[in-house]
Amino acid sequence: MNIISIIAAKEFRDGVRSRWVLLLSVLLTALSLLICHFGGAGSGSAEVLPLPQLLISLSTLLAVMVPLIAILLSYDAVVGEQEQGTLLLLLSYPLSRSQLLWGKFVGLGAILVTTLLIAMLISAGSLVNKVDALLPLLLGLAQLTLNAMLLGLVFMALALWLSSRVISKGRALAQLFALWFVLVLLWDLGVLALLVADLGMPQWARMLMLVNPVDLFRLTTVLAQQPETINGVMALLSGSGWHWSLASLGLLLWLTLFGLLARWQLRCKWL
Repeated sequence: MNIISIIAAKEFRDGVRSRWVLLLSVLLTALSLLICHFGGAGSGSAEVLPLPQLLISLSTLLAVMVPLIAILLSYDAVVGEQEQGTLLLLLSYPLSRSQLLWGKFVGLGAILVTTLLIAMLISAGSLVNKVDALLPLLLGLAQLTLNAMLLGLVFMALALWLSSRVISKGRALAQLFALWFVLVLLWDLGVLALLVADLGMPQWARMLMLVNPVDLFRLTTVLAQQPETINGVMALLSGSGWHWSLASLGLLLWLTLFGLLARWQLRCKWL
């Protein structure tokens, strides 16, 4: 085994023992099942939601839960080693800082990918006997799952970057929770406020959506499904004529940027 795979295997074993990650994984699966089977209860219907509405509801859930799981997995990946005094010991072995970072990213990313696959496979399996068009459902869930993985890896790379630049686990977790709160919960409210204020800035509102990886993830599902009715800030771009792969490309660019920042920060870290 090479050095990266050894570190990845260790991170995977340590990560699956986290009770918080286990709890959030079970919660994600349970909420996905509730949306799949009772998503139409609010409108008085006991039937499964139409495919576009179902996938958009699932994407809203994943946009909240996946970044949270990624943060809890990786917030202490570097600073935790430093606090325990093991980071200097690890770097005394014949491995580079880039190899250390890659090993942690691969191991923690494997946990995230496994969690998402389990949740989505259970949800898809529960719907097999309740939908007529099975292939479009499976294709839609596959596209949604792949982009959710990208979103989670973006936040994981962000967490690794912050974990490499702060001096305590508490500070890393606080900063990451603040970013999660802003990007997931407050960002769209700010964009809506700009629109409601009627300041003549629809282009600025669109740009604000495109620089947020959470909105890019939600946009992948909206563009792929093109529902007849869509509310909120997604309506700004739902009729743009773009392909959903462009939003996925935006997520890849964010992943590359945060990955490079994490690599640079760890290489410059003074121990």
